[in-house]
Amino acid sequence: MSGTNSEATITARIFRSKVNSYAIWGTGIALMAVVVGTLLVARFQFGAITIDGMIQAQGSNPALWLLNIMPFVFGIWGQYTGAMMMWNASELVMDQTRELRDRASALEQELQASGGAYRVNDLPDRAGMRDDLAQAIGVADEKVGSLGVLMLDFDDFHDVREVVGDESLPELIENITARLRSALRSSDVLAHFSNDEFGMVLHDVGGGGYFVKEVCQRLQKALRAPMEINDHKLSLQARVGATVFPRDGDNADELMRRSEISKQSTRIGEHEFVRYSKGMEKAVAGRMQLVADFARALEQSALEMRYMPQQRVGDGGCDHLRADVSWPHESHGRIPEQTLNEIAERGGYVYDYVLWRINQGLQDLERWRKNDLAGASLVMRIPGCAVVQVPLAEMLDGIVSSFDLPPDALVLEFSEQSLIVGEQKARVQIEALRKSGYRISLHGFGTDQSSPMGLLRWRPNEVRLSRQLVDKAASDRDTLLVTGHLVKMAARVVDAVVAPGVSNSNLNQQLARAGCKRVEGDVVGKLMTAERVGHLLRTPNESKQEAAG
Repeated sequence: MSGTNSEATITARIFRSKVNSYAIWGTGIALMAVVVGTLLVARFQFGAITIDGMIQAQGSNPALWLLNIMPFVFGIWGQYTGAMMMWNASELVMDQTRELRDRASALEQELQASGGAYRVNDLPDRAGMRDDLAQAIGVADEKVGSLGVLMLDFDDFHDVREVVGDESLPELIENITARLRSALRSSDVLAHFSNDEFGMVLHDVGGGGYFVKEVCQRLQKALRAPMEINDHKLSLQARVGATVFPRDGDNADELMRRSEISKQSTRIGEHEFVRYSKGMEKAVAGRMQLVADFARALEQSALEMRYMPQQRVGDGGCDHLRADVSWPHESHGRIPEQTLNEIAERGGYVYDYVLWRINQGLQDLERWRKNDLAGASLVMRIPGCAVVQVPLAEMLDGIVSSFDLPPDALVLEFSEQSLIVGEQKARVQIEALRKSGYRISLHGFGTDQSSPMGLLRWRPNEVRLSRQLVDKAASDRDTLLVTGHLVKMAARVVDAVVAPGVSNSNLNQQLARAGCKRVEGDVVGKLMTAERVGHLLRTPNESKQEAAG
């Protein structure tokens, strides 16, 4: 508002100066008229122009008295008119400014209502944060770690936004803002750029690194606590990049840019918090190149699908194969499935990526079933990002119809966490898949990210135990006991419990007694190409020999 008043004052002064200039000219002309009139009266009345004659003319001629008043009249008129024009000009500028501000506000509301970006109005934006940071740098003590700069955004925010709906976006952002504020001190600056992008300036961080990390931990704890938006329970995971002044930069622009780079680097190593270090720019650029390489690999079908056999615990036969996709990159080596899921999401290739996986897996499954392996089934893990972004039932129905395959030959694996994040859409997806005849599986059962109640909430056909749980059960008696109880409980609700990573026959027998139907791991075999799968699935006896080999 102060800027608007200043502009109005300047504009009004320009108008006033114009009026004053004309008043000065009028006053000057009036003075000249007084002088000329006095000279003429003196000449005609006394016959000569002298000082005494001019004085006598002024003292005896009433017409000159009236003329003498005119310079004062012009001066007063100029001041009065200038003041009035200054007032009117100020009103005019203020009216126009108010109109522009109202139009801008209406446009902002229209953009928000149409699903545009939402921003918290009482927080500084990016430019405001830069100004605050620059001012803080100017007065900061010259000691290591006197200021901290954080940049924060969220994993899967697009999916979360799709779940809660655009109409609930302001409520979601305001809720996030309140939680971030609760983790900061009153002296710290919280800025909001757009939607899930936030920035923070931390004052007096002392040594820097330790305190900044502690603040990031408080932020994560505040955000992980479940929040309910539009009848959806959400738990958010943030990515935070940090720099410390003066070690990581000596000006606001450099510190903010490097904090952004640090934030991008969190996704390279799957970290929640990364502080800037030299060489990060190169790593982020390499990551961008990796996404571009992934797009080409997807287009050229350069990804590789391999399969993990799952052995029946009853007769040792193998009729289920779990698909595992990887990418043999010429520079980075073999890139695993989890990293590919993240690259696909960041690059915006989720739909094409899932389409390629399903199409490739069904091609191989059709070939196996035509080669006297009629009972073979394919277990396909669905990336969490696809639960919200991809119409799975529609996609699968279109692809399966082009193959000679029944829908129940395909087992679709989901993590319970991915279903919870997009629960409303996930329920619709799962119900549509179940109606089409596909089998549903929950993987990672037995971790902190899953619960026994998930069996009732999602009603899967089968569950796959957590690999970490099975690994620990192999060496820890108490964990084995807990795992056995979990298997017995799940076996009463679902058709099959699958145990991954079974490394020895003793563990295999323990899990079988508890109720596991299928196992995978060293006791069965390792990842293999589609060509090798046919040899393994011929008969139960040959399967055992192949696994032993």
